[in-house]
Amino acid sequence: MENKTFQLINHDKSFLEKEVPEFFKKEASILTRHWNSVLFFVEGESVPYYYMRSCTGDTMRSGNIIRLGDEPFKPQTALPKYHKMMVQKAEAPYHKISDEPLIYIQEKDNACLTYSENSMHWVDGPLDLNVTFFPKACIFHQDSVYRMCMYHQDVIVEGFFDGKKIIGGGIYDRSYGRDMDESTEGEFHLDANLTAIREDGKKEYCYIVIHQNGKGAGYYCVEDEICITFDDVAMTADWEPLPYCPDTYSFKKAIFTGKDIMIHYTGKWGTKGHTQHPRVEMVGFGHMYGDFYLEGTPYTHQMLCSEIEVWNGTKEFLQKAGFTSIS
Repeated sequence: MENKTFQLINHDKSFLEKEVPEFFKKEASILTRHWNSVLFFVEGESVPYYYMRSCTGDTMRSGNIIRLGDEPFKPQTALPKYHKMMVQKAEAPYHKISDEPLIYIQEKDNACLTYSENSMHWVDGPLDLNVTFFPKACIFHQDSVYRMCMYHQDVIVEGFFDGKKIIGGGIYDRSYGRDMDESTEGEFHLDANLTAIREDGKKEYCYIVIHQNGKGAGYYCVEDEICITFDDVAMTADWEPLPYCPDTYSFKKAIFTGKDIMIHYTGKWGTKGHTQHPRVEMVGFGHMYGDFYLEGTPYTHQMLCSEIEVWNGTKEFLQKAGFTSIS
């Protein structure tokens, strides 16, 4: 079930605490960041939306809602109406309001983010989301392929966006000690968060991290069927420059292989960052969203949230990371 540097665990309420949990106390002294990220669909629309809220223990750093680019190599569409409704860079202490059940809250103006050991409720600008957990979470240690202490929890969301009923999936992540900028500095980094509910209703979720091709790590789970971790992940993809930012490379399809596992991925939508406008100044940085399936016959999902994030995806860093198919 686990290797030395990352573990699959049951959802653990200790990660709601503001203090560093026992898992990481020998490696980190502070909660650096926590993120709420959701990909959601509005009924009648084919292109999904993306919600992101970044916080620290004392502030709401940034919040945003964008519409994804309608093709893998296209950037996001800005939604200024909703952006103006969301809190940006404001003091908002993360604090406990109950011990039994354990509940924390972080609120400012029209944002009220409630974190409970059993479920969560995120009200943020035009969004009102009820959040439930996938069965397993993952922790990465400082010496893992992630290069930082991280708690990663997949979630399902249901609720409303500007009064319209929505459903989606996403993540609740918490980092300790180092921040993401430090973890990815000077080398290629890819993390693939593949979260879905299959047509048979079972939760399917996978997470993969790669710095050096062939030396990545990850896990794959299907509810009540399988839950495994694996090392030595290799990725096969044809890397191409983005038309609107030719120094940044991305791909439209990929195959991830590890011991006894092969995952096929097809990109459908794209962004460059989660800001209102694409982060063209961040060379090599970008996002891909799409569908996936385990080796064999392709299948579809009734709920999908699959996001791949790439840092330093340039020709130079891709070559250093061991990729060969680069246009």
